[in-house]
Amino acid sequence: FTTAKLCQQGVEMDELRLNILNTLTGFRNGSFYGTKIRAPHALVMTLLFARGTPREKLRKVAGLTYEHTRNLALFVLLYKGTHGLLRVIYKVLNLPMQGAPGTPAAHWHALVAGAVGAHFVWAKYTGVNYQIAMYLFSRIMIAVVRMLAAKGIQPFAGFTFDQVYPAFATGVWAVVMWLFENERSTLHP
Repeated sequence: FTTAKLCQQGVEMDELRLNILNTLTGFRNGSFYGTKIRAPHALVMTLLFARGTPREKLRKVAGLTYEHTRNLALFVLLYKGTHGLLRVIYKVLNLPMQGAPGTPAAHWHALVAGAVGAHFVWAKYTGVNYQIAMYLFSRIMIAVVRMLAAKGIQPFAGFTFDQVYPAFATGVWAVVMWLFENERSTLHP
């Protein structure tokens, strides 16, 4: 599509500009957040557990921070760009859209945009990518349980988070420590 053709087919320049601006803003925010999250974590973990000279440790912190920052920024760029593109396609095809400009036009757009970004950014195994994937997996599992509870599905609906959390935390720590002592190789690829 050319810009002129998009305009002829009803895609307003303001919406195109907004999609581009949202994509670039997302890239900037991903860069900022990646640095904000990874730098302190890498610094503490490197000081506590890494061997080497202070210069080597500082390089390790910088490398881990750069990887996390770059990957998060690129992911957001691809994610926002993909759902912006899907929104433009919906507009050109005159399909009904939900949400405001800068947001997915359909529920499934977030899934597709997430898959596109993940394939190109997170699919390569590194320690940073693996750690982020494990973190997100745990968030997904908790969200699924909360979603099932909110929809009234038993046994999830029969308990509040405050009631379940002590058993959840206890079970997680009990299992991970058992694995650490007895099947240590399974905790790290």
